[in-house]
Amino acid sequence: MNKEIIKAVTKSGETYLAYASLRNEHWNIRKAIIDIVNKQLETTGKELGLKMLEEFAGQSKAGDNYFYTTPAMEAQNLRFGLRCGDSEYRNFAFGFAYIDSNLKSTLHSPVIALVKEAFAEQFHSNEFWHTYALWNHRPNWNDETMAAIISGEFAPDLDALIRKLAKVAVEASRAYTVTPLHI
Repeated sequence: MNKEIIKAVTKSGETYLAYASLRNEHWNIRKAIIDIVNKQLETTGKELGLKMLEEFAGQSKAGDNYFYTTPAMEAQNLRFGLRCGDSEYRNFAFGFAYIDSNLKSTLHSPVIALVKEAFAEQFHSNEFWHTYALWNHRPNWNDETMAAIISGEFAPDLDALIRKLAKVAVEASRAYTVTPLHI
C-alpha cells in the first residue's frame, strides 16, 4: 500500500501539492481529535459534579493538562486529572497535582494512601504533583490511540480512569472534613 501511495503522490505536481496540504494540517487534525477527548472529559466531569480547571489545549506542547477539582480538594490546594509529558502526546501521567505549586498540601494527606489503594501503578511525588503515576494502559497517544479516540474505543478507558480519580477525591474529602469535638 505504501508503494501505491508514493506512486500516487509523485504522479504529478498537483498530487504532490495535495499531499503536502494534508501533511501540513497534521496539528490541526490532532487538535480536532484532542477536542473529542475534551468533550468526553467535560461530559464525565459534569456527570460527576466536578469543577473543570483546565482542558487540553491540543497545541502540541509538553505539559498539556486536563484537570478537575472539588471544593474539598480545592481547599487542600489539589486538583486531579491527566498531563502529557511531551508535545507528541506521549508519556501521560495521572494523579493529584497542586493548584499552586508554591503551597503544598498537608503532609498526612489521605489522597496518597487512597490512590495507592485504588490503583496498581507505582506513585511518585514532585514539585508539580502531590502524587502521580504514569498511565501505563494508555501512555502514548500515537496513531492507533488517535484512531481509537475517533472510533470511541478509547472512551471507556478514559472514563474509568477519571471515575477512579474522582472516587479517590470524594473519599479523601471525607477524611479532610474535620469532625467537631463533643465535650
